[in-house]
Amino acid sequence: MRDNGMNPANINPKNFRIYGNGGIMLPEFNQDPKYSALQENAIQVVGEEDNVWNDGDYALFYAQGPNGYNLYNKTNGGGFKRTETRLNDQSENVKNIYEDFTYYYINFDKGAGKRVQNIDINLPATAPISRFDNYQVINNDQKNLLKVGRVWVEDQGFTTDKAVTFNLGSAIQGTDVIRYRTQVVGWRSQQNSITFNINTQNPSAPPAVPQNDQFSNYDFFL
Repeated sequence: MRDNGMNPANINPKNFRIYGNGGIMLPEFNQDPKYSALQENAIQVVGEEDNVWNDGDYALFYAQGPNGYNLYNKTNGGGFKRTETRLNDQSENVKNIYEDFTYYYINFDKGAGKRVQNIDINLPATAPISRFDNYQVINNDQKNLLKVGRVWVEDQGFTTDKAVTFNLGSAIQGTDVIRYRTQVVGWRSQQNSITFNINTQNPSAPPAVPQNDQFSNYDFFL
């Protein structure tokens, strides 16, 4: 707060508020629900009981970044799902093509703010969670080959083998199922092809880039 010109000594931490709607792109289907104004977020302010900001006091809240996950797939979990409007890339990962950051706003002069509420729940006695689904994505929008449209690629192309490494939080077991999805653009690569594999196993080869003819040009092949 001091970095933004505010004196914590003059602020009651119980009045501290945070507003924001996350950073995910607005839905393209205009009938999907969306907020018409900034929403106040429920937060936890540790140390607010004495009405004074002390050196050890801090606020906690969940901040949604600019990119989203699992916004459309109605077969993957519950919650609100958007109406599918994407034509080509229908991946679970949804990247914000307009913004790389998320912005939240603070207020402290409108009375007591919204707080996270404690709930008593009798949890069943179960074994500790040791296995989980791990999702990782690489999507570097660095270069627009046609200098128009919404298709961006990494800045550096490749013509030889390229290795992509994912570091996991636990060792892979023999019964684990690994699924991957990839998308590449062939730029002036007529009659060339590409092959994907995981640790040199289970190779997958999409169709080769066709040769140009009098009716079609395949300089840009998605």
